[in-house]
Amino acid sequence: MANDCSNRLQIHCDNEQILERIHELFYQEKDGKIRYTMMKLVPIPADNYDSEGNPLVGFFTPMGYWGTRSDFCHPKPDWKTNELIFEYGTANGPNDYWVHELICSIEDMLDEISGTTKPKVYTKHLFDVCQVLTAGYMYWEPGMQMKYDYSTEEDLNEKVENEFKAVAEEQRREMEVFEFNIEDYLEDEPIESEFEYRYQRYGRITC
Repeated sequence: MANDCSNRLQIHCDNEQILERIHELFYQEKDGKIRYTMMKLVPIPADNYDSEGNPLVGFFTPMGYWGTRSDFCHPKPDWKTNELIFEYGTANGPNDYWVHELICSIEDMLDEISGTTKPKVYTKHLFDVCQVLTAGYMYWEPGMQMKYDYSTEEDLNEKVENEFKAVAEEQRREMEVFEFNIEDYLEDEPIESEFEYRYQRYGRITC
């Protein structure tokens, strides 16, 4: 399976209970073990599942639900003060549809809170698809629409580049656009036309 898109999802919330509820949308728990999967928030209907609970569906079916063809690959959750940083791989592009549903769920949680004082919440999604030299960045907070900025080899975007540089400085490691993850999980070359189709749709998703 091609896992050719590296993702970094950063969620900040100064309410620990809300942040934990958000984290619970990332995983399923069985026999005391946590398994990170997009199926928890956005399940894919299927008649049959494999031994690990993955839906046995058409090759490209997950793209219509998650925006990508694979579930989380090599997930690496990292907890900081009031913050969850989640790094993972996906196949054939980022899981932008799933992130959209995550943001809608966060909005629903905030709407449940009575009173005028709401916790400070924001979300960042940074991704890099090396095979087509396309990277993207999304920042969202309540009241904003979900919208991505993109950077390509032909049209570099300063905002996207600066986000990569900020992560590199924070983690004290080299990180440039198109070199987000030095590990190479790619086994199959993607079909270029699929990416062209998907990127035409970015920036048009709203709750």
